[in-house]
Amino acid sequence: MRRRDLLKMASATAGALAMHPLVTRADSVPGDVPQEADVVVVGGGTAGTIAAIQAARTGAKTVLIEHGSQLGGTTTVGGVAFPRLFHAWGKQIISGVGWELVKRTVTMDGGTLPDFSRPAPRHWQHQVLINPFLYALLAEEACLAAGVTIHYYEFPLAGRSVSSDRLANSGLRVQATCMAMGQAAGATAALAAQRETTSLDVPFDEISPVLRDHGAIVPGHS
Repeated sequence: MRRRDLLKMASATAGALAMHPLVTRADSVPGDVPQEADVVVVGGGTAGTIAAIQAARTGAKTVLIEHGSQLGGTTTVGGVAFPRLFHAWGKQIISGVGWELVKRTVTMDGGTLPDFSRPAPRHWQHQVLINPFLYALLAEEACLAAGVTIHYYEFPLAGRSVSSDRLANSGLRVQATCMAMGQAAGATAALAAQRETTSLDVPFDEISPVLRDHGAIVPGHS
């Protein structure tokens, strides 16, 4: 196509759109859409996505609110496509929903996992590189399969749910740890909703069996 013809086509398209605007008037869109939920997760990032999946799998009616267009946070949108360490000292230390998604992503992408049975000379050699675009799709699929209702392009004002000192933050900020923390938060929120109480009032002895049943490694429990 010649440049002149391309410009003519572009001008005609712009004119058609001007005559028939695609944008819906704001006053014609319903302002409120009532919806009931047992658990509402704000933010579909590394921890929030796992929390929502776990809460729904535990039996809670779960809503996940994400301000962007895909799930995964740092692992996907942030471009850090290696969610740090799930294994150390020749054994697995973090498992559960997050590891399930990571393994599935690697498998579907045709990749291979490191040999975790042999301690690596450098810790980064046990990091798992994933396809972030595939991970985002599988995370959404897992949410929908669990019954999570996802709302994209929405985000109420909220603050961080975890605070720590500088030393503790060096471990909390990495994705694998966030996934484990999110799974624990999701299980606790679901149990709290079922008991009509707060998360702080749910005993740890009731949380740990749920986590183990969903593949998580709970310290101090075989």
